[in-house]
Amino acid sequence: MVEFGWPWQYSFPPFFTIQPNSATREKQLDLWCQLILDYFRHRKQYKINVHEVSTSSLFKNVSINRKLSADGIEQVLDELEKRKLLEWVDKKKESCFIYWKKPQDLADSIYHWVEQTGRSNTVCTFSELVDEEVAEGHDCVGLDRDLLLKVLSVLQSRGKAEVMNHGGVEGVNEFQMLNVGAVGRFLYRAGTLFRRDIHVSRSLRHGEFEMQDPKSEDEVVNVTFQRKDGSCFKIRGKVGDNLLYLAHRYGIEMEGACEASKACTTCHVYVHGNHLGVLPPADETEDDLLDMAPYLKENSRLGCQIVLTKELDGLKVELPRATRNFYVDGHVPQPH
Repeated sequence: MVEFGWPWQYSFPPFFTIQPNSATREKQLDLWCQLILDYFRHRKQYKINVHEVSTSSLFKNVSINRKLSADGIEQVLDELEKRKLLEWVDKKKESCFIYWKKPQDLADSIYHWVEQTGRSNTVCTFSELVDEEVAEGHDCVGLDRDLLLKVLSVLQSRGKAEVMNHGGVEGVNEFQMLNVGAVGRFLYRAGTLFRRDIHVSRSLRHGEFEMQDPKSEDEVVNVTFQRKDGSCFKIRGKVGDNLLYLAHRYGIEMEGACEASKACTTCHVYVHGNHLGVLPPADETEDDLLDMAPYLKENSRLGCQIVLTKELDGLKVELPRATRNFYVDGHVPQPH
């Protein structure tokens, strides 16, 4: 790596002491913010450990025997946060993202790469998106997984990507909202990628696939929902249905406040019988969320992470007595 070129103020001793005069301090903080952005841009690094960085050459110039104090570092990082150029990863503020390039710009870079390489309407795994050999040509090569998720959420909010996690494999289905013709619906099962083409006039929104009836008996997957009052409701689902959206279609009281983005536990269910072992194991994010769910049991899963397969025919799931983040008492989710 080419050696980083330090700016002139880095060799100016007063630069390492936060100035008392407000006007001078404002200019000083501006210079510190720019230095930090340039430094990590040079290193192509977004995620930092604050303790490690605070003792590095970034805040300590041994040639003039000067270093920025812990209080000074805190003020500089606070300023970066105010400018939305820093985001804390943890509540203890031990690590953070430094946005020398913002997630919106990184999202643009990925989508440009997708278009230029003919990957529209295809699936890319997370590992492919950050692999230097596969993904040469965009700015997310080697990107931290957590930041990659933030970048992909930008694309998803724009209707340019769908982030999926089924069967322990994470991937991104790239698409265009107004794409006409065969729209690929991708399923992951047991680590293998499957594709089902659905001919529609536009991309399917969340839950629209589940509104379609099975086209043949070969697709049928029978599911029983046990409501909170103990009553049972049997449904004929189909291969590929997401359990959350299938429940919405038939008025089952499974909320799904985060719309299957794995940010809540309102679709918490208990999976009965041997079908629990048929499901792909919960990933770390789902496990962490379930730890916060009321009335957690050994057979607890998030309904939004259950995609029906023929092996799940006869599946029975039970709704818990209560869920976290149930935003309106008595609210009954409606089909999309």
